[in-house]
Amino acid sequence: MSTCEKINLEKYQEEIVKQYESGLAVKTIADSLGISEGKLYRFLKYDKNVQIRSKPKFKDYKDRILEMYNNKVPVLEMCDKLKLCDGTIYNWLKKMGLESYNGEWHNKRFSKEDIKNIIQDYKNGLGCTSLSRKYNFSDTSITSLLVKNNIEIRPIRKYFFDEHFFDHIDSQAKSYLLGFFMADGYLSKKENYITLHITDLEPIEYLAKCVNYPIENINMKTFPKTSNNKTQYFISLCSKHMAVSMLNNIKTKDKTHHLKFPGLDILPREHQAGFLRGFLDGDGSITIKEKNGSKCLVVTYIGTIDMIEGIKKIIDEDLGVYSKINYKPAKTSFPMARIMLCGQKNALPFLDYIYKDHEFCLERKYRRYKEMKDYYQERNRIRKEKRAANDSSNF
Repeated sequence: MSTCEKINLEKYQEEIVKQYESGLAVKTIADSLGISEGKLYRFLKYDKNVQIRSKPKFKDYKDRILEMYNNKVPVLEMCDKLKLCDGTIYNWLKKMGLESYNGEWHNKRFSKEDIKNIIQDYKNGLGCTSLSRKYNFSDTSITSLLVKNNIEIRPIRKYFFDEHFFDHIDSQAKSYLLGFFMADGYLSKKENYITLHITDLEPIEYLAKCVNYPIENINMKTFPKTSNNKTQYFISLCSKHMAVSMLNNIKTKDKTHHLKFPGLDILPREHQAGFLRGFLDGDGSITIKEKNGSKCLVVTYIGTIDMIEGIKKIIDEDLGVYSKINYKPAKTSFPMARIMLCGQKNALPFLDYIYKDHEFCLERKYRRYKEMKDYYQERNRIRKEKRAANDSSNF
């Protein structure tokens, strides 16, 4: 089970256990969370020590179902009393050759008025279970109707946030977070959640603030096997819509091998600086090298060849400073590249560009930039004074 799925289950554990003990099937709960039945089964049995129901046997329920059926008890009420899912009861009724009564059967058709009202009620916040009881259809039928009519199914969640945040990259905050996510984020294979799992709390708090997610619910944990026993923070935003929007922006699920610099249709030119700042905070470095009593500012990005060449194109076209690409920066099983900018004439103008009028950045990297900016200014002042003194002595 991945860390993200574990977080998802732990977050809703009370509601999950309550739903299962009320008789809801594992498949129904798993589908609503976007995970496999096996993962949910193991979570209930081994993590929460829930007594797993044995598979219901037809012979044990036949007489009771038949009695309820003859008394015209609705299937949904049978579910509550027998702790069985509606699909099981429908199948057994069919097995006994029983016909529907009062139209209460799984072949019952939705009228046009039903469809209109169900969709409107769902958009107004009513859940599938409540709708099934209101309109006398099964949860599965309600869900299928909504999906068929292109209505996005809401996941079970306690916390709501802006799921449309990454629909259009039209602000400095969105461009920064897109860059940071492309460097350090994770997009689920089923495209139903995105995750950040890093050692810096600031970007996670910034993301939470931007999408209106409760900051107090950010998870943290110390992993002893990591270097320096650093505390790691993670946030998982469970939203099919947000995950699909992110995929539309980054164009690949395999960020490690196929990440490319976003085109102008995704990332407008006026927001490229914010993106580069975010990508730098996620997968780049600002270092200060010292030699013979002198300091040198070095900016480095590492990533896929397509991504690094995209960054170099921006540097060449917009800044005109020198940068160098190394196409074999490390021993990896797939092609990677690294781009470097060094010194006052190259690295400093680049950082001036990405930090100009910025709203947010990783403070520890920004401090190095400010330190070297002050260092170069002071060095230039001293050199200027020396030249002026030398010039005056020559007269």
